[in-house]
Amino acid sequence: MRQIVPSVYDRSNGLKKILSFLFVGFLIFQIKVTAQPVLLKPLTTGSTNFTTSDGRLYYTSGDSLFTSDGTIAGTTFVKKTGEPFIRISNVALGGNAYFLTLTGSSQSLWKTNGTPGGTTKLLTFKSIVPLVAYGGEL
Repeated sequence: MRQIVPSVYDRSNGLKKILSFLFVGFLIFQIKVTAQPVLLKPLTTGSTNFTTSDGRLYYTSGDSLFTSDGTIAGTTFVKKTGEPFIRISNVALGGNAYFLTLTGSSQSLWKTNGTPGGTTKLLTFKSIVPLVAYGGEL
């Protein structure tokens, strides 16, 4: 009866498989370790209306608008409107996000580019529903 003895090639192939397995395991471990969420800044209690627009996160707290680009330095206060927020729309046009506030018994439409100077009230009506974009305009 003939005994089968593994060749040097078979051993190196087996070693390649073991090294490949260890390397893939290391990569998976690295991905799991580095894929953990990171707290950028504590949120103000009562923060709501979390919406993304043109790669930025917008959210509100009370009558204040905040934005984030996903970095600590890029998570900033934008503007205090002096009016309670109804919602931030998912409509984005020309690099601007749009949101609604309550003005007495009416609603106001605002736009923002994420800066205090670029956040302005556009108009006020009894009701602004629905907010849609068509042909590059609201």
